[in-house]
Amino acid sequence: MSRQHASTELLNVEELALRLRVKESWVYRHADDLGVLRLGKYLRFQWPTVLERLDAGGLTGSTQAGRKATDNKGLLPDPDRDWKTSRT
Repeated sequence: MSRQHASTELLNVEELALRLRVKESWVYRHADDLGVLRLGKYLRFQWPTVLERLDAGGLTGSTQAGRKATDNKGLLPDPDRDWKTSRT
């Protein structure tokens, strides 16, 4: 696969969730902010567009734990969080 083809490849929700290491539900919640392409009932994403949107910040999907929707902190998962949870 050529680089040009790879950059224009359309990803579905599952593929995007795997690349971002998030749940599919997160992708659905933030689909509009990530630059979704709606093809009837199907959602598709272009990887370069998703990266640009994430770099720009300001995802406005659902809020989490009382955070403002424009606060980008906490929208992407913390890969260390699960490991730091203590069970005492």
